[in-house]
Amino acid sequence: SVMVPFFREFEGQVKGQILINNNLKKLQPKGSLQIEDALFSLYSLPDFTNVTAHLVFANNNIIVNDFNASAGGGQVKGMGNIFYNFMDNPILNLNLNFDKVYFQIPEGFNTKGSGKIKIKGSSPPYLISGEYDIDSGSIVREFSSSNQDKQYDFTLLDKKNMQKKSIFDLNLNLKTKQAVSVNSSLIRSFIEGQANIYGPFSSLLINGNFTLSENIKQSLIFFRGQEFKIRSGFILFKDSNPANPYLNISADTVFKFKEQVIDSSRSEEEIERQYKILLSVKGAAQNLDFSLKSIPTLNETEIISLLTLGFKTRDFDTKVKQNITDYSAHLLTSLLIEKHLNKEIKNTLGLDFRLTPYINTLNKPVTKITFSKNWFDKWRTSFSQTLEELAQSDIRLKYDLNEQISLTAFWENKGQMSFQDIKEDFLGLDFEFNFDF
Repeated sequence: SVMVPFFREFEGQVKGQILINNNLKKLQPKGSLQIEDALFSLYSLPDFTNVTAHLVFANNNIIVNDFNASAGGGQVKGMGNIFYNFMDNPILNLNLNFDKVYFQIPEGFNTKGSGKIKIKGSSPPYLISGEYDIDSGSIVREFSSSNQDKQYDFTLLDKKNMQKKSIFDLNLNLKTKQAVSVNSSLIRSFIEGQANIYGPFSSLLINGNFTLSENIKQSLIFFRGQEFKIRSGFILFKDSNPANPYLNISADTVFKFKEQVIDSSRSEEEIERQYKILLSVKGAAQNLDFSLKSIPTLNETEIISLLTLGFKTRDFDTKVKQNITDYSAHLLTSLLIEKHLNKEIKNTLGLDFRLTPYINTLNKPVTKITFSKNWFDKWRTSFSQTLEELAQSDIRLKYDLNEQISLTAFWENKGQMSFQDIKEDFLGLDFEFNFDF
């Protein structure tokens, strides 16, 4: 096991013979070495294991032949040369082909694919450049979270290079051969496109354009606890960090509710009304602008009231309006607390966290806390509970049978009942059918 500059650790079997000139001021090893069953780590790149290579030493030039390794579940092959006089920084000129390798670059962008890269340079930062075709993958990070620089240990290098933020810079052109899933508290969808990822590994930037797949029926965006089906949209990175792309998304949902009306005979009857709510999302992820429209037409205040309270504000009396005032206070509190906590809970527990205002069974505004997680593309679980003395809670397990049909198993505990002061549990199974019209 040997420590080598630029590698965290190198370990393996080395066989061969090298002749070294006895002039210590000018080391010129000659000969060859065969590396077998070796492993090494190179910062953000996948660990290289089962490494084999044939090295030829001639006048401080190390020729690398027949390099083979396993990395990220795939295979890497390559060749090249390294000029190293053991006094200055090595000069690198290496070519690698990789096949079905799993990457996590940048953080939260988990992809698998194939391509070609070159590692070149006469001194740090060395440039890793090439082409990368993505076969599959998923993005499991919050776009609105900040992008923090990574710190690496360069203690094996000279003082000048130890001051640098990165020993390697990246310049990688990538494109998706198949759609890549996006899973965050804002979006659950698939994207296709191409981009260039560049800069130091410690603080990468992206320049590119990805389109949200229109043919994926379960392509959703979430707004204040409501699911909207994405109809069109794109995610644009313009020399931006991975956490803050520009979003332009159009989505809609159908909202149904029951309303009391007075008919021609002056008697009350209950009818079901239906509104199609149109959602537009534009702007940088860390400063998004949401706008709402509806068919039939409502103003934006009434739409938000409809989505969150389940009724239009103009249709109710003074007592209910007072509840709406209380509800607005809960809404503001929820927004402030959620923004602060969501990132920490996501990073620590891997759960999506949401606080939403809620009207309980006694028609009182309270705050509702929800934890959820997408385990696979088709499975999602959630736990919700109201923040009150006699809390209401529920657990839901949702499974998408196909693009149109979903199955949800749920358990509900009603802490507050409007007609009797007892607790009741409900266990049920719902089928949800989604059809375009």
